[in-house]
Amino acid sequence: MKGPAWLELKCPQVPATETSWCKLEIILAKPDYISVSDNQSSPPPLVVMTLKLQTLPNPKTRQNEIVAAACLVHCDFQMDRPAPKQPYQQHFCVISKPSDSIYPFDFRDQITKQTKRMKIEITPGERGLLGFLLAKIHKLDPDLIVGHDIYGFDLDLLLHRISANKVPHWSKISRLKRTFMPKIVQSHGKATFAEKSAVCGRMLCDVQISARELIRCRSYDLSELAKQVLKQERTELDYDEVREMFSSSLQLLKLIEQTLLDSLFILNIMYELSVVPLALQITNICGNVMSRTLMGGRSERNEWLLLHAFHEKQYVCPDKEFRKKQVLPVGDDEDGDQSGSKKMAQGKRKPAYAGGLVLEPKKGFYDTYILLLDFNSLYPSIIQEYNICFTTISRSAATTEVHDDDEACLILPDHDLEPGVLPTEIRKLVDSRKLVKTLMKNSDVSHEQMMQYDIRQKALKLTANSMYGCLGFTFSRFYAKPLAALVTGKGREILMQTKDLVQKMNLDVIYGDTDSIMINTNSVELDQVYKLGNKVKSEVNKLYRLLEIDIDGVFKSMLLLKKKKYAALCVHRSPDGQVTTSQELKGLDIVRRDWCDLAKDAGKYVVSQILSGETRETIVEKIHTKLQEVGDTVRSGDIPLTLFYITKQLTKNPEDYPDKKSLPHVQVAMRFNSKGGKKMRAGDTVPYIICEDGSTMSATQRAYHPDELIKQDSLKVDTKYYLAHQIHPVVARLCDPIQGTDSAHLAECLGLDPSGYRHTTHHEETAEEDLVTLQLTMEEKFRHCDRFTFSCPSPNCGRQIVLDSVFTGNESSVSPALLACPNTECRLPLWKSKVKLQNLLQLKLHQHVSKYYQGWLVCEDTGCATRTNKMPLVMQSGHLVCPTCEKGYLNPEYTHSALYTQLCFYDYMFDVPKASTYLNEIEKAVARKMNPDIYKYTGN
Repeated sequence: MKGPAWLELKCPQVPATETSWCKLEIILAKPDYISVSDNQSSPPPLVVMTLKLQTLPNPKTRQNEIVAAACLVHCDFQMDRPAPKQPYQQHFCVISKPSDSIYPFDFRDQITKQTKRMKIEITPGERGLLGFLLAKIHKLDPDLIVGHDIYGFDLDLLLHRISANKVPHWSKISRLKRTFMPKIVQSHGKATFAEKSAVCGRMLCDVQISARELIRCRSYDLSELAKQVLKQERTELDYDEVREMFSSSLQLLKLIEQTLLDSLFILNIMYELSVVPLALQITNICGNVMSRTLMGGRSERNEWLLLHAFHEKQYVCPDKEFRKKQVLPVGDDEDGDQSGSKKMAQGKRKPAYAGGLVLEPKKGFYDTYILLLDFNSLYPSIIQEYNICFTTISRSAATTEVHDDDEACLILPDHDLEPGVLPTEIRKLVDSRKLVKTLMKNSDVSHEQMMQYDIRQKALKLTANSMYGCLGFTFSRFYAKPLAALVTGKGREILMQTKDLVQKMNLDVIYGDTDSIMINTNSVELDQVYKLGNKVKSEVNKLYRLLEIDIDGVFKSMLLLKKKKYAALCVHRSPDGQVTTSQELKGLDIVRRDWCDLAKDAGKYVVSQILSGETRETIVEKIHTKLQEVGDTVRSGDIPLTLFYITKQLTKNPEDYPDKKSLPHVQVAMRFNSKGGKKMRAGDTVPYIICEDGSTMSATQRAYHPDELIKQDSLKVDTKYYLAHQIHPVVARLCDPIQGTDSAHLAECLGLDPSGYRHTTHHEETAEEDLVTLQLTMEEKFRHCDRFTFSCPSPNCGRQIVLDSVFTGNESSVSPALLACPNTECRLPLWKSKVKLQNLLQLKLHQHVSKYYQGWLVCEDTGCATRTNKMPLVMQSGHLVCPTCEKGYLNPEYTHSALYTQLCFYDYMFDVPKASTYLNEIEKAVARKMNPDIYKYTGN
């Protein structure tokens, strides 16, 4: 039996004592009496019920109390069909007064007027509310209960309150009659396994869990999901507002309406994401239990798929290990691409085996077509190509201890060996998806069939892509680190072979990541680019049987910043030949959720200008103008508060963080949890704003929840922080490869002091960049050097003179810069003050050498901007790791190449004969005619 299916039951008997709340209950004497029916018609309709609870913390006990519950019911939901046009058929809402207050005197009269529009049940207290809710659940007998954060909060809270109020027949929440409630933890939080079992017999769908797997969001709270999935705004109510609503009948009716509306949001999100049809298809493919599929967790699905496959082949599978599970960061995916358990300093985990290869990017802006080639499902394809399986790799080799390279000891199976179980199952999934996609192309497919096909191909894709993960996930029944290392090792080898092959074709590979490479075609003809791509594709695919590389995209222009960070203008060509473009952003700050929307908007504007195709001068001018406008607007206070929200996800419970003071989102979560009510736990996203609170504490200790800012008049947004540490880092990183601007100039446009940003430019100078430097003009080569400044030697003048070039003036009036003081009333021959200039120059040289030997290091991440002259102890890939952010590398603030360039600049500035070689013949003649004696002076 694989997944939900019609069963044939033989010799059923009615039990003497009922053990469930079901309308029909039978028992079978033998397991053999159960078989899968040959007639598999459409699945039966489900009774679906949403559940939305409204809570208030009791001011005395500080425990959450349920004051309202709203439910929407659909009694004929078809799992394998499109969402019903009418989202629900019934509804009800039950309300209870808080323990420390009473209902408004005219509330019942107001409810009577609303009976045609809303079905509302008034109860005297929380115990009555819970009893009514259990009775309704028992009567409606839902197959599926849908909620938002139902596993993280609602279920745990519901069981706690049923237990605290001693509500009888608590087990009506499920279909199994039980006397004793499962053991529940004392603090409200994530539901335990025992608590999840309390609803056995009914499926639970948590749209928050489903959304995490299916879509990418800034956060997964109900307001954000309603905005992103349904394109609707949701009104959020805090506990103070809910408590205030009990003082007025009209306000209390609004609370009921809002709770019902939240239920509708939850139901429509489930419909929009096709959660149930997709879960049904995945369950049928993997052969697990649908209620577990709805809980998420891809490793369990893969486990069941392989269990069925090995069982069919008469293999005995390894036992499931039940051990205390390590607390992994929430960001680590359970599908198994798990790094390992070795630790780095300060809590960072060192990978247990090497992952995908990332080629060193050739950074910069490209305005010719870039070709993106991508291997189709690289890791699943490698498993098939090389027949990698538990049944094909020698077990003695696989258990050999190898310290650094687990795959080195494994011998690939012979080509004529029968395919193993793992490659066979992946091939089935891939072939099934190809068949479904072929069916989707038929012109006679109905809308309903198209929806079913699309859901099935998504389910097949999700399952196939996560199959490799079971090898590398520590807690998987089929964990095999050597095999996982072998797969990734082959992936690195294939990427390098592909790069070498492309380079032998005299093409320029500018970047590559795991399963893809980017080629600079140096062409502006789209047809030629596709022709080139097909040629590369043909050459690469000749090397493999099952591995296939394909053209994944063509970029008209591209800004390549660093590994896994780029912005590009993607070209799309329709069947009729029409060409359209769209932006593709990968890894940039503007697509990450831990930057405020204000910074993201500024970054998006910069990207749109860089990719606009206009001249460099126009782009730089527009960016500078925009930043000046942003700086002025921020300081004037005309920015909506929501644009200042910074959001960050908790990777563990707030109280479990060892360094709470340095983490603003953890401090905000701790204060939020201390007030009672719903707690922020691991996986939740915390919004906060950096404020000026009158203290002198660092910015990380001045983070406040938006509600705190609204309620406390003493708080105001720290605009300087947002300009310096939110907008500037985002924009500076994007503009780094663009000539005509730098970090200091961008800071100046925002109204910040530019002196603190000069060290952020040009930390990394590779050998290739040094070669390019030789081809630059003197002005370009020395544009970042400090200018030689001095005062006019004349006691009657004293004018400050900045020497930034050897010659001044245009072609018809060129003259040496040291010819005379620029003050028209002075005109002292500066070149005659040789001794003073020599002393000043020697002093400047000592200053720069001293600056170099001070050894200051700065973090490459401008959002961190740590500056220290102490050598950190942690290194990664030969680089010093920043001790503050633990992400960026520390680079010398003043590099040896910067010192060398500065010294070359001074040498160039005082060597007039050498500088004159860069003049044309007319300029040389004019300069010599004005003062031939100056050519004898070199300044050294």
